[in-house]
Amino acid sequence: MAAFGLTFKELLQNPSMKNLFKYFGENENGAIIIACGIAIGKGIFRPIFTMMDKEQDPESRKYAAIREGITEVAAFPLYIATPLIAGRLIHHFADEADPIIKKRMKINAKYIGICIATIIIPAVCNIIQPPIMNMYKKRQEEKKAQINKLDITSVSNIQPPAAVINKPAVAINNSIQKPLPVANSNMRVGN
Repeated sequence: MAAFGLTFKELLQNPSMKNLFKYFGENENGAIIIACGIAIGKGIFRPIFTMMDKEQDPESRKYAAIREGITEVAAFPLYIATPLIAGRLIHHFADEADPIIKKRMKINAKYIGICIATIIIPAVCNIIQPPIMNMYKKRQEEKKAQINKLDITSVSNIQPPAAVINKPAVAINNSIQKPLPVANSNMRVGN
């Protein structure tokens, strides 16, 4: 994977911060790996955190989480393709350059390709997301319509279950209905 420096296998055999920085610093695809890792992390955690926001309406949370997931799904292949295309273009333009300079130019072109991908991603999402989100909205509206559409005739034929009162409840009910005992004070009201 790396033309010079550490390979991924060597990094796994001897993991340390020094080797990690050496691997990504000397690997010509290091920027692509990092950008794809960020896209995967954002694709997983942003929808989760959006769904955890209890102050928002549940429908709004679902809608936002789906949009964020779609954005990162679209970003992942762009983070791979754009830098590789930029590296190929530099490879063809720098034929007579020194091999070390040519390699550095290719690495820098791939980094610039990642920067270009971050500009392209919103444009691609503006093309991809509206049809998907319209399908989602249509499906949600159909679900709401099914819930709201009840068959009134079938509901009116249903008899409610008979109330069952257990013995302690009957005793409480009878004691509430009985008049309270009043002390006989030999007082007469009226004539």
